[in-house]
Amino acid sequence: MDNGSLNNKSTRMRQEWDNRIKHDYRYWMSDGINDDDAMFTVGERDLSIILSDVDLIKAQDEIALELGCGVGRILKPLSRYYGKVIGVDVSLAALEKAQQLLDPAANIELFLGNGFDLSGIGDESVDFAFSFASISIMPVDAIASYLIELARVLKIDKILKLQVYLGRAQDTRAEDTLAIRSFDRQCFEDGCRRAGFSLLSCKELILPFEISDPQADLVAYMVALKKESTATIDKDELVRVFLPQGEPSDNQSWQGSKTEYMMAIACATQHMGKGQIVEAIKALEFAVSSYRQPEPEVCNILEQLKCRQQGGPESVSHNRFTVLDRFFNADYYEKNLRVIEEKFPELAKTLAAHTFSAQISVQTGESQLPVLVLRGFPLDQVNKPLASAQAWVDRSLAEARLGASNFVALVGVASGYHLNYLAQRNVQLKVIVEPNLDLLHAVLGIHDLSELLKGVDFLVTSSEELKKIKQFEEVLTQAELLIYPQTQALSRYFVDECKRIFWSTRGLKELRPSVAVVGPLYGGTLPIAGYLEMAFRQLNQRVYGYDLSCFMDGYRNLGKYFQSQKRIDALQSQYVELLSQMVIEGIEEKPVDLLVCVAQAPLSPKVLTKIREKGIITVMWFMEDCRRFTAWQQISRYFDYMFIIQKEPYLTMVESAGAGRAIYLPMACSPQVHTPLELSAEESARWGSDISFLGAGYHNRQQIFASLVQRDFKIWGTQWPTGYPFDKLVQEQGRRLDPKEYVKIFNASKININLHSSVERDGVEPNGDFINPRTFELASSGAFQLVDNRLHLEELFTPGKELATFADRHELEEKIDYYLAHPEKRKAMAAAGRERALKEHTYVQRLKDMLGYIYADRFAELSRKAAEGPWPKVLETAKNTPELLTRYQALYERGEDPTLNALVCDIQVGRGTLTDTEMKLLFLHHIKKLVGDVNDMRAGKITG
Repeated sequence: MDNGSLNNKSTRMRQEWDNRIKHDYRYWMSDGINDDDAMFTVGERDLSIILSDVDLIKAQDEIALELGCGVGRILKPLSRYYGKVIGVDVSLAALEKAQQLLDPAANIELFLGNGFDLSGIGDESVDFAFSFASISIMPVDAIASYLIELARVLKIDKILKLQVYLGRAQDTRAEDTLAIRSFDRQCFEDGCRRAGFSLLSCKELILPFEISDPQADLVAYMVALKKESTATIDKDELVRVFLPQGEPSDNQSWQGSKTEYMMAIACATQHMGKGQIVEAIKALEFAVSSYRQPEPEVCNILEQLKCRQQGGPESVSHNRFTVLDRFFNADYYEKNLRVIEEKFPELAKTLAAHTFSAQISVQTGESQLPVLVLRGFPLDQVNKPLASAQAWVDRSLAEARLGASNFVALVGVASGYHLNYLAQRNVQLKVIVEPNLDLLHAVLGIHDLSELLKGVDFLVTSSEELKKIKQFEEVLTQAELLIYPQTQALSRYFVDECKRIFWSTRGLKELRPSVAVVGPLYGGTLPIAGYLEMAFRQLNQRVYGYDLSCFMDGYRNLGKYFQSQKRIDALQSQYVELLSQMVIEGIEEKPVDLLVCVAQAPLSPKVLTKIREKGIITVMWFMEDCRRFTAWQQISRYFDYMFIIQKEPYLTMVESAGAGRAIYLPMACSPQVHTPLELSAEESARWGSDISFLGAGYHNRQQIFASLVQRDFKIWGTQWPTGYPFDKLVQEQGRRLDPKEYVKIFNASKININLHSSVERDGVEPNGDFINPRTFELASSGAFQLVDNRLHLEELFTPGKELATFADRHELEEKIDYYLAHPEKRKAMAAAGRERALKEHTYVQRLKDMLGYIYADRFAELSRKAAEGPWPKVLETAKNTPELLTRYQALYERGEDPTLNALVCDIQVGRGTLTDTEMKLLFLHHIKKLVGDVNDMRAGKITG
């Protein structure tokens, strides 16, 4: 194959992809998405597949390359992981659109490719490369050429991921720039090996819509390859390895891509389903202009649409039921809506005004029953939707714990076939949750659900409505949660929220796992272990705390006796191992179900491994900035759950480092500690000032606070410079304060500055993505705070209402002056902040969330462990002796085992005259000891 032939194909590829981009870049680049935000969300989904099994620990210092980047839907999220991202595409129109859509300041570099090489990218300069959907639709000689080039630019031992089709080699034409290329698997593996790669994995690719056709032996795979060497083959020979029979060409008889033609018609069909006539006409015009032999029916439909357009787009675009076509039943819809108007009036108003906005359409199969399709994904089995829905109901009810008093909370209406069948099975359907209003709207027009809806107590369509269910404990504790599989696949995060809300409440009522909380030796998170222990007790959980801070002096003192840092490090490591062993011995004595660790808890990998081997669920709340404190890279693999205070990309990175699950959980407050105080005149004088700051002296804080030296400003905390101006600002020699002193400062200060730390930036960190504990503690204390702008702050507090924010030093000083002059506004804002903190941001609420995630995954496991343990039988037996039952319950609450020794210990620290039960227990203990001594004497272990 000469370069002239490739150049001709390159010209064709560029022209055709430019035309597709100009027609509808979202449709040709994604899943037919209607807006950019949704397109990038799909990009996040696909990137999570691409990055599975990829080591991201050093990615911030590495270069990644995407071949066929299009408009950048995957490049955008990828740039959060890698230090530099290169996007290559043959379409100039795509790259121009990418430049509009992507942040110009991002670490993304775009290259206009020529369709067959990566010229301009250096040899062995790339750390990770991939192609998703693009390489599988290129002409085979372009695929071969690019694979050789990827072997050139990729570093040795680095990974290349490709979406490819394997199975039966497909009959495509070399001119087609959109048809899927499929290869015999052995031929493909041989070709990759000759190109310099070894095969690491080959996993079938599953997306929320059909991309494989097993009957045609056409299956999509995600292939991971490792670069072993440069290619030992040229592109022409590699084409013959991939496709021994070669890829035929139609030359002058080429009629155009049938794949492109059919996809354009599908695009038009989607637009017609939503009443978007102008867009449908545009898609059909694209179809017939690029294909030389369009069907007469398609041309007729195009003409009809053009005629209809002359009547004005309003005539169709406002038909809210066009998507359902002949399947819409106005009588059903009106009957359903009347019930909703009576029971859920606000939802009825929303539905009455609703027009379809998501990509939704209808398919029919053998049964001719309508199946709703969302973003190309059928929500029921197309050929037999009723039978498959009924089978799911039967299977779910067989697994569910439904009793006479229980009822069902259903998540997902899909196409609606399972709804009435649940009623036929005499199930009390009390809650329906559907996150997509389009689907609910459509189902109401397909099925008569009026009788079923009369028995429903909650019809939930949003996260805000879902949160309201929290206050209805009966619903949450009695309802069996059934989640329709397709809803789980399409609305993962919403479904996770449902599971957390339902299972946290049910778990707290039905489960009482024993919990160990392990805190750090020292540091800012030290008090938080105590807050967690207190919160677990408020939730009536069986908790035992390991406060290891008393061992800190010993840890530090090891450094007094040696000059060699290597020896000190080795001894301190052994010291930590000793503390770890102490914890595991404590767990042996007081068995637990959950081990909850605060960041920097001194537990060694060896001990954590042993703890997991005992079947204990290991949990870490990593309350540090993952960007700066990278211990999570080493410890994640030892924890079933890693809760972190940042969102993506760190959730994916932590899971890639080995965590069972990584979950976002922001910090909180402890209202028992962080509370408004009435201070004496002496306390106000000592702790009070116009302006205060509490925290360590990081660079950005020094840089901003130096300018406040002329104000009534007090700085509290450690690690501050001793020279001017901080010798005038830092209080009490910069000593470490305890939480009770924190709260006095909060209450005594008119303005509490809350500037998050940064060692990389001057002033405010513009991309700060975590909220520090001080934000919640100040709010709970009823204190006014000025906090620097943070990315996710508005999700937790309302700036301007519950706290004040600043973006730089200039705005900080402006707002200090303003709020010092307006004490009434400070007071109102502080009160609102406290109300929000107590309502949503306490450690009790965070632990409910934490346990909710765990219970959603492990409810059955924890229930089984509780049932198999000693306590159910002991408590049941003790019911005949009330005093004994009370004593056992006290042991149970403390997380101890039901032993005679434990009962006697409580008696020994009791007061008053011994009761009959106490004397009997002491007598039994005495006899038990006496019997043991006699047995030991007879065994020769002791002498008389």
